[in-house]
Amino acid sequence: MTGQIEYIGMKIQELGNDLWVGITIVPFVDHHGKTYKHICQYDITEKKKTEDTLRKTEKLSMVGELAAGIAHEIRNPLTTIKGFVQLLTETRKGQKFRDTILEEYMYYS
Repeated sequence: MTGQIEYIGMKIQELGNDLWVGITIVPFVDHHGKTYKHICQYDITEKKKTEDTLRKTEKLSMVGELAAGIAHEIRNPLTTIKGFVQLLTETRKGQKFRDTILEEYMYYS
């Protein structure tokens, strides 16, 4: 054997369907010193579909993590506001502040 093994992946459209073909080229020299290349072709469509599905799943996972992070950042201040409102209801003066805070809370949520 001589040279380097080459691997090529090609997308072929056949009647509107995508077909992926893997091609391996193996160069070698026979016992007379003549150089040849052995070419193997095989269907890698399912492998490519699986890789594509995995990529899409990873993207959706990242979007989910981002949404969870945003929800967490929103809930933290709201929990603090809720705690202050509960403290304000314990005093008579706090009733006025509580009503104002609740109005603002309802307006922005």
